[in-house]
Amino acid sequence: LHSAYEAIKDDRRQLDFEDVLLATAGMIETEPRVAQQVREQYRFFVVDEYQDVSPLQQALLELWLGDRQDLCVVGDASQTIYSFAGASADYLLGFPTRYRESTVVRLEQNYRSTPAIVHTANRLMRGRPGALALHAATQASVTVGPTVSAYPSDVAEARAVAGQIAEQIASGAKPQDIAVLYRINVQSAALEAALTDAGVTFQLRG
Repeated sequence: LHSAYEAIKDDRRQLDFEDVLLATAGMIETEPRVAQQVREQYRFFVVDEYQDVSPLQQALLELWLGDRQDLCVVGDASQTIYSFAGASADYLLGFPTRYRESTVVRLEQNYRSTPAIVHTANRLMRGRPGALALHAATQASVTVGPTVSAYPSDVAEARAVAGQIAEQIASGAKPQDIAVLYRINVQSAALEAALTDAGVTFQLRG
């Protein structure tokens, strides 16, 4: 499959995102003039979601920096979601070792979630490398905590979610107060079909 994909790109004379990164890294690495121009053009670097950088992205970052350490990174080792694309939180966790003069600022106060969600996240992440023990900034009185359910397939999961949403709406819940989050876009197809079958209208965002 991969070779066929590469052949189609060659035939159409097209590049994908990885090709652009490879070409850029190659030019900086082999062309001193390009390296000098890039390093003079960009003085400081800030990398967000650093837990999701791939080896290629890390190599390109190091080539951009050269022998400088003018770098700020932001990340959370517990939120790596692109491991399927080669991303690794190891670069984040090893940052203080590679950049020994760096300052580490730990953001452990959570302003987004209720105490019940923060407590569940802490239990799930306990023992994982780099996991922070978060603290909820608010002590909101929410009596319903998160629940975890397992299903044999994406389709079964989608039908269960759609069924629960239909029940909540029938019980008086406002549709605009309900949201379904999924990890990758390909998961939306089963959810859209299940919601349609359940008679639940929805808006797709993102």
